[in-house]
Amino acid sequence: MTGALTEEQKKLMIKAILKSLEKGSSIRKSCEAAGVSTVAFWKWRRDNKDLEEKVKEIQEANIMEVEDAVFISARDGDSRAQEFYLTNRAPDRWKKRLYNQLANPDDTALLSGLKTVPDAELERRILEMFQRLKSE
Repeated sequence: MTGALTEEQKKLMIKAILKSLEKGSSIRKSCEAAGVSTVAFWKWRRDNKDLEEKVKEIQEANIMEVEDAVFISARDGDSRAQEFYLTNRAPDRWKKRLYNQLANPDDTALLSGLKTVPDAELERRILEMFQRLKSE
């Protein structure tokens, strides 16, 4: 859309974008459908705290919907969903198990004490393990 928008046009476009977001569309696709550039929408959000809050509420609702779907899949026996759910919802109990499953017996020293290892160190150890496995 070219030229300056009237406030009424802008309100209608924002309403269309929010409705599309509520249905699960991405910001990019919602803006495209409403004929608004994503840059313009980001500026509108920056300048309108109520709009920004509404977008965040919609995004949070969409996240909760996906979380529910993952939980249902996990509950219904999808082992990948179970692993994902547990490693993200109870990382203190499940992160170490996941990495130990990746490791062979020779890797126990490399992966020991994962509960107390900072994320950067954990990433370094895992990368080191994969590089070693790749070279074997």
